[in-house]
Amino acid sequence: MADETVVDNRITAQKPNIERVKEVIEWSSLLTAESRQWMEEYVPPLAVRRLFAKLQLAKGALIGLVGLQGVGKSQALIQLYDWLTNLRGEEEKGVAAVVFFKWPGGSDPINGVFKVLMETYEDEYREFMFAEIKQRMPRNPKRKQKFNRFFRRIPNAVIRPFHYDQLRKTVDDISIPYEDLEDAFFFSWEIRELRRKFVLSTLADARAVLIDMRDYGKSDRRVFEADIMGIQMLWNDVSNYAFSYRDKAPPNFVVAIQKELFFGPKGVTHFLLGKMETYELKPLTPQELLSIYLQTFKDPYPFQSDALMRLAKLSRGIPRRFLRYVNLCAEAWFVGWLKSPLIDVAGTEQVVTEEELRRDLDLEFSSLFPKSEEMKMKALRLLSYLSAREGGLNQKRLAEALGYSEMDVSRICDKLEMYGYIRRESTKEGKMVYVNV
Repeated sequence: MADETVVDNRITAQKPNIERVKEVIEWSSLLTAESRQWMEEYVPPLAVRRLFAKLQLAKGALIGLVGLQGVGKSQALIQLYDWLTNLRGEEEKGVAAVVFFKWPGGSDPINGVFKVLMETYEDEYREFMFAEIKQRMPRNPKRKQKFNRFFRRIPNAVIRPFHYDQLRKTVDDISIPYEDLEDAFFFSWEIRELRRKFVLSTLADARAVLIDMRDYGKSDRRVFEADIMGIQMLWNDVSNYAFSYRDKAPPNFVVAIQKELFFGPKGVTHFLLGKMETYELKPLTPQELLSIYLQTFKDPYPFQSDALMRLAKLSRGIPRRFLRYVNLCAEAWFVGWLKSPLIDVAGTEQVVTEEELRRDLDLEFSSLFPKSEEMKMKALRLLSYLSAREGGLNQKRLAEALGYSEMDVSRICDKLEMYGYIRRESTKEGKMVYVNV
């Protein structure tokens, strides 16, 4: 990186437009970090629009929104949340139209989900607790002792446990945290059951439950499978609660699932995934990625158009990856590492190296070639080689250029074609291989 003098010179020389560069860096940093920020330039793909239509018609459906890491599953759930919330009719006021949360993981899904829900639904939980307190007001000596111990800590509070209205007013006035409220009025075994009942009732009353699973690395398959098991338990519990205590169909469940881990060496990773109706988010075209940038900033600055298009192609249709490449290049230009007046193709080649591209594809290809590290590395090199070329290449010549056997190239291309990375066309000269962009 350049020293501070070069940085200062760069900023001075580009002062009229330096604010734009800062905006580009901030924009790409926030969205790359999955901040759940609403992206105004987001255009819902067909799969999301179809899923929205499904959610308006179905009841109790279990749906998987499947896509590669970074393809935009979180943004799709945000869009669905917005649409479904705006669908709420007058008769549903006071009822959560849709509950949306990031899956917390862990061995106790109910308690994990409860803690996540408290970020949004703490007021509702307090209402829920007060209703339970009123129901449990009978003069149980042990409960009266708990009440009395609690109120001794409140100055000038003289309240009898059965004076419910006065009790609630005092609690509201002093803004007691919900954990202290639980401890004051319920025994430990009751608190767990109370939380469980609140989670199940909140989800059962919703129109839809949207769950954004975590991102997983290539060594996280067991963690992923444990999370799927937890979601299955939650789905079963909510369904049973809806039927038993609400006498209604359970809400639709939508689970955003990382495609790389959806399939294992023997097929679908977990039997629950096999029960789901799936909607797949496809990678975007380079033109669609480019339009996201241009809709935000109106022109390609500080990039040259062909440099921005190169980043879009290298991203292989994954928005998060595109934003990260934009961010890396903009930061390198901002601090003076790239010397050109605008970020050109040569500049993007300096920043987004072949090694960088291989790291991004490593998880995807580990899923495609789970039994052979050698074949995975060969496939990475093959795709990288093709991506750097204009047009296609004869399969035989591709083998010669890479030093692979024709059989290896054929096997790799079979797998890459199956998963949509490449396409092949038969010609008089043999099979031509093209990268799908």
